[in-house]
Amino acid sequence: PNQTYKFKVVLTNNPQPTSYPQPPTSNEVSVTTMDTTSHEFSWQSWEFGECGSSSLYDVAIIDENNIWAVGEIYMRDSLGNCDPNAYNAVHWDGQKWELKRVYYKGGFWPIRTIFAFNANDIWFSGYMRYFNGQIIELEIPDILIGWGINKLWGSSSSDLYAVGNNGNIAHWDGVKWRKIESGTNANIVDISGIQNSEGKHNKYCAADNLLIKIDGDNYLTSLPVEHRMFLNSVWVASNRLIYTAGNGIVLYKNESWLEIETPNINTIYSIKGQSYNDIVGLSANHAIFHFNGYSWNSIQTGINNIYLKIQNKKNVIATVGWQNDRAIITLLFRN
Repeated sequence: PNQTYKFKVVLTNNPQPTSYPQPPTSNEVSVTTMDTTSHEFSWQSWEFGECGSSSLYDVAIIDENNIWAVGEIYMRDSLGNCDPNAYNAVHWDGQKWELKRVYYKGGFWPIRTIFAFNANDIWFSGYMRYFNGQIIELEIPDILIGWGINKLWGSSSSDLYAVGNNGNIAHWDGVKWRKIESGTNANIVDISGIQNSEGKHNKYCAADNLLIKIDGDNYLTSLPVEHRMFLNSVWVASNRLIYTAGNGIVLYKNESWLEIETPNINTIYSIKGQSYNDIVGLSANHAIFHFNGYSWNSIQTGINNIYLKIQNKKNVIATVGWQNDRAIITLLFRN
């Protein structure tokens, strides 16, 4: 890591006498390899919930002073009774967390997933949109009724994808939702995308024993996993390198599967990244792990914490889940 190498090309034939003119030689080119990122993080956890069973299901980082998490948090009312109207979001302003209630269709329903384009354009479960300080309720189209949305991903607010149970995929084009036939009944649990050479976006979906590719024209290709593999999560590093998580970490690299040998990492619930040298994930042994471009490191933040989703941006990692009957969120800041 972080080493500079120099290259040049020399055109040669058979060995020539020393008096022979020097062979053609290219200009010298210098290449510096990518540096690692730090494994050193400080962290802090917060718990939410006073009664019932509270949990946080997803998180979005806008910046270190603007983080949203969603789920269901049950608090007591002024009389000390358990309030049936859950708080379904919580917001970090850099100093403190504020519980939020996002209203939709007559109630404060649990929110399962969130996707933020920026501070003023945030989507909740595909039904609600926080836009310029106001919550906009979207009509639930027939194609979204009856299936849970597990994850959102989009390149813009007019190019948003929702994936969910029973093989459901839907695309928002800025006007309405349209269903995309996946060809499977498996639950689709995650989606990640990246721009391709045509300026459009390839999307990759994790669906149990399938990696589903949606190209820039919404044409689908199913990529079966290898024996004993299953997929819980996916993150796209490039169009030739896709990280998948399930029973370990397996790369779909140059159209073939490559297992990564990672000690002390077993079942993986979620994997996300922001560059080749800064990847994070959640392991079944309650650990948060980090890849710095050279090595993997495990970070323990509490043996009873059950984390469900993770996200990283710049020098912040946010992960959410539950502990006993309380929702929990842990923020890690790179030292």
